[in-house]
Amino acid sequence: MTTVLTRVRRPAQYLAAAALAAAAVTVPGTAQAGTAKPAAAPAVDASCPTGNATVGLSPGATLEQRQTAISLRGNAGPCISSDPAITAISSFSGTGQGMVSCVDAAYTFTATVVWNTGEVSTVAASSTLNLGPLGDAVAVISGPVTSGKFAGDTVEVQIALLPDSFVGCVTPQGVTQLQGTVIATFAHL
Repeated sequence: MTTVLTRVRRPAQYLAAAALAAAAVTVPGTAQAGTAKPAAAPAVDASCPTGNATVGLSPGATLEQRQTAISLRGNAGPCISSDPAITAISSFSGTGQGMVSCVDAAYTFTATVVWNTGEVSTVAASSTLNLGPLGDAVAVISGPVTSGKFAGDTVEVQIALLPDSFVGCVTPQGVTQLQGTVIATFAHL
């Protein structure tokens, strides 16, 4: 019986990463001079994994990118929060502008979030449109909470846009309204 040994070749990047990881290991109870502590994980103040949004576009989105006014409104909940009184986003709304088409978008806007308690968060955000391999589109919105509830947090909202929203892309007026489901997270370091 003959045993055949094969040698696995690994890319230089893999070996370099492995060497860096090995160098970073410390023995408990010992300290290394000049080493930085790992970044702290963000603390989530509110997580709202289900919601609905409507996005308005004027002029409508077509296959060509153009300056567009954007409006956003919706709600989300139930939410899990560091504040037990917070159980939902009763409503959110915002307006902004940017360069938009049916295949890509980059815009900025301000939004107001009204929590189920009546407390308000004001958000300054930017957004991009990401197209998936099957034509699915997700608008990713992120930015700081500039005032009100959870001031100083960073909000991230993902709106999974419904595929039938894009039927008007090839028409002269374009798509003037999009619908989608929402995931919202408010967190801080």
